[in-house]
Amino acid sequence: MNLKELAQHCGVSVRTVNRVLKKQPGVRKEVAEKVLAAAREYNYVPNILARNLKNRSSRIVGVISSKNIYEVWQKRQIRLIEELAKYRYSALISCCASEEEAEATLKGWGGIADYVIFTTWQENWQGNFLNNYPFKYIFLDCRGSEDNCCRIVTDRGSGAAAVIEHFYHSGKRRIVHVCAGSPERSEGIQQAIVEIGDPGLQLMTIYSKGMMAEDGCAAGDAIMQSKPDAVFFDTDRMALGFYRYAAKYNIKIGRDIAICGFDNDTAGASAVIPLSSVEHPLELISAAAASIIRKQITPAPGKWKYPAKLIVRESSAK
Repeated sequence: MNLKELAQHCGVSVRTVNRVLKKQPGVRKEVAEKVLAAAREYNYVPNILARNLKNRSSRIVGVISSKNIYEVWQKRQIRLIEELAKYRYSALISCCASEEEAEATLKGWGGIADYVIFTTWQENWQGNFLNNYPFKYIFLDCRGSEDNCCRIVTDRGSGAAAVIEHFYHSGKRRIVHVCAGSPERSEGIQQAIVEIGDPGLQLMTIYSKGMMAEDGCAAGDAIMQSKPDAVFFDTDRMALGFYRYAAKYNIKIGRDIAICGFDNDTAGASAVIPLSSVEHPLELISAAAASIIRKQITPAPGKWKYPAKLIVRESSAK
């Protein structure tokens, strides 16, 4: 049943049905109830494609995501949906594991969405297929297809630098960085060390094959052999894995050794010894993307960075 047929069935005008479905005032209560009941009975679904063609615009934003289950990824996506909803946009989400899946998704979104936001971009994706479609692309906290794309990202380096500065001003001089391969965090650390300019500040790096709890626990022996007074992990998951190692060997976190992670996961914040961590600017980057869409402008090429925020808790407060 289309809009016209629904109006005829209810004995009212198409305009009246539109007002009811959009929850606009000016319709008698009994008429509105009749229209809504009929819409439910006949499973009426608005023809989005026809509406977009008529209005020459879309209230739907395509979001290419991944099946990543990490908490920070989920928070970012939820925050993006909330920001879009503020301007009455809906998100059409597709989880894509390959370029082929991403291209098939874009092909199906023709005429439905004007903007597509990528919240994931795999290293082996080339991105040549993007030029085959008329969408306006935004890459949210991911690498993107090429240097001249619009990227809105977290400045992870600023967060890592804040950790080193916090450790230093807390009297720590032997710092271990358990690195899972993030160049931005490493660059931020080096920048902080240069700016501090104290030759007595020692940094030791331990490279990890992964960024999960088991990887943090597995790094425990190497960490303690370095005799650090502070440790920075690339993720909260790794830091919490080291908590398990510390409990086994009676190492007092926050007293014997200061610990800080990255991502501000709920598990770290609610741990027995709350974990200091770096929080992503999820609200800022999501709002920036939503603002481009609200203004209906073509995303300008470039990278817009928003600083991460250090949250100090008991694991490094003393």
